[in-house]
Amino acid sequence: MIELTVTKEMIESCKQKAESIGKLKNSITKGEGNLSGVLGEYLTHKQLTKSIWKNTFNYDLIEYGVRIDVKTKRCTSAPQDFYDCSIAETSLHQHCDEYVFVRILNDMSKAWLLGRMDHKEYFKKARFMAKGEVDLNNNFTVKANCYNLQIKELHDMFNIHTALKQLDVTLKQVRKTRAQLPKLNREKVDQELKILLLDLQLLQQDLKYIRDHGEKETQNN
Repeated sequence: MIELTVTKEMIESCKQKAESIGKLKNSITKGEGNLSGVLGEYLTHKQLTKSIWKNTFNYDLIEYGVRIDVKTKRCTSAPQDFYDCSIAETSLHQHCDEYVFVRILNDMSKAWLLGRMDHKEYFKKARFMAKGEVDLNNNFTVKANCYNLQIKELHDMFNIHTALKQLDVTLKQVRKTRAQLPKLNREKVDQELKILLLDLQLLQQDLKYIRDHGEKETQNN
């Protein structure tokens, strides 16, 4: 879980985008959560420095080809690991690869990036909650049918699983660039070599991440 301080500048930069969205169909908050939703996407994008902010109907970010949907909730206090993250039943039609969950204080002074999880893994582990049902973990009455999972079940924002996905995408890009080289003129070759060098640098970063975190996991075990 990553705790972040939210500044007035961050809020102002997200307001215009939030206002342009309007009231979304099937929104549990009837459009009132637009600003916190956009802010959650913004904060996640800033943390995942290699991501691209797309904000489409199906997903919000792309990181190394992985489509990420950011789910944000407002809260009155710091989240605990036994609290639930939630996905509404009305969101099941969205096509994404991963979810990232965010909590933002009601006064928008602080936010927490709770973690992330693969789409299929989430629904395999989540429990269904019907509208009107009381969640015994927090005594909260469910406003709409949803699938809940405790925060402690999520993966860290930066973890070995995401690093391996990044590594796979980078390797594919390196192979694609190498295959194109014989078909290009000298000027294009120079351009592609620069791109290839950048891909190799990114690959080196991914390998270092995997090595460092692999050593930490070994020590912890």
